[in-house]
Amino acid sequence: MSLNVPAVNHKQLQAVFSVAHKQHQTVYVTGRYGVGKSYAVYQYAKNIGYAVIDLKLSQFDAVTLRGIPDVKKGEDGVSFTDWNIPKMFAEIKKLEGKAIIFLDELDKANDTVASASYELLLQRRYGDFIAPDSVFIVAAGNLESDDFRGGKLSTPQLDRMIRVELVLSPDDWLEWAESHGIDSRIISFIKDNPKLLWREGDPEALYTTSPRGWEAASNLIRGVEDKKLIEILVGGCVGEDIGNLFVRSLTFSPSEVYVAKKYEVVRKADVGEKGQFAEFLASKCGVEWNEVMGWLSKYLESTNDVEFVVSVMREMKTRIGEDNFNDKMRTIKFPGKTSFLKKIEEAAGL
Repeated sequence: MSLNVPAVNHKQLQAVFSVAHKQHQTVYVTGRYGVGKSYAVYQYAKNIGYAVIDLKLSQFDAVTLRGIPDVKKGEDGVSFTDWNIPKMFAEIKKLEGKAIIFLDELDKANDTVASASYELLLQRRYGDFIAPDSVFIVAAGNLESDDFRGGKLSTPQLDRMIRVELVLSPDDWLEWAESHGIDSRIISFIKDNPKLLWREGDPEALYTTSPRGWEAASNLIRGVEDKKLIEILVGGCVGEDIGNLFVRSLTFSPSEVYVAKKYEVVRKADVGEKGQFAEFLASKCGVEWNEVMGWLSKYLESTNDVEFVVSVMREMKTRIGEDNFNDKMRTIKFPGKTSFLKKIEEAAGL
């Protein structure tokens, strides 16, 4: 959804929640599926000792949200309608106001429910229910590009909320993963293949890869050693092709091969593994040029595998740009540079 809003990571979002809570301001969090919007809300609640009243608005109708009416008579004998507020709101009184009302999937709510939610979002009340000052209200929804089934939020809704987009980089996820018990094999795989933390799948097959999928895969393969079973479990969470690649990485880890200088392992690797390693080296060349070129020089000296070295250098040129690549080749020294260049001088364009 194109909302023209600031992007925040998880740490920044916790700070936004803290400030908005003190000011009794509703926050609307948008972001890709699986980015951790719900996790962020529950994490904030845990930090401050609150309960979460989690309302999946896509599953609600107006009656569910408003409650069931009773017809009563006043002292003057005139009948009137009195609404029994839903248990979820009554629960807040028992919690002494220490609650977060989480309006999840706001973007997927039907028109009636969306309209009904205005009062809660804008005035912190709904019918006879009035949210205590201590209650924090958060709404969330997916990006429009994630093919949600609801309509766009209205300008009046958005105008009365703090709007942010939650984003998650591979580095941020890896930091979280290492402190939350994610399987070490998955951590190593994402370190080697950061682009595969997120991946859009075949729209027809609905296969996608997301941080949520990797967390689910981690839970499933913990303690499992059978590679075929691991391939099935991981593939079921993040896609069959990535499940296959993941299992292959258990015997061919680019970062391990790179650090340990396992030149023969690369020489004997299959096409897919070599391609994976070429991309890994190219991803490091921007900040570790000397180290990468030194590795390639020693590899070429050891194996005489010119074809692979040329493929890596082409990938590096694409990654950092031709001018930057050529400038580095001219000016930066690395071990064995002279003999290295002689061996690949016939490679076109390098």
